[in-house]
Amino acid sequence: RSAGSARRPAVALGMCGGALSSWGTPWRSDWWTRSPQPHAALAELATHYWKLCEAMSLKHGEDEGGSDAAMLRYSRGRLDAVLAKEDMELRRFDGQAWSASLPTIAINSDDVSGDHVHVSRTIEPTILHSGEVLVPGQVMLANTPANEE
Repeated sequence: RSAGSARRPAVALGMCGGALSSWGTPWRSDWWTRSPQPHAALAELATHYWKLCEAMSLKHGEDEGGSDAAMLRYSRGRLDAVLAKEDMELRRFDGQAWSASLPTIAINSDDVSGDHVHVSRTIEPTILHSGEVLVPGQVMLANTPANEE
């Protein structure tokens, strides 16, 4: 190996056939380490922080009056405030009609059909900087029932 070559994590196939990093987590594009964008590291951190808040929300619920719910609301508010200082924001599209113009990547697009499709769940939020898409979000889609069109 030459002195200037960077060490990259080993990639292995997981039990489901998906690639795993050397840490055992699902492999994801390393766009943020190669990106010349100055806010790439903050965008990555914000995405992971947002996902942690989402997991806590599912576990503890947001509507509870306890200290966990209060801490979750405070943490989300702080995330929004920190991003606002850098003219960044997170956007989710849950419940909205899906179209190719949404700044998202549909991870299950093969599972839906027809013209009446909506975002059923945001997996990772879209990150905007100065109103422009910095990182497209990842979403799950579902067919919209006929009575909700």
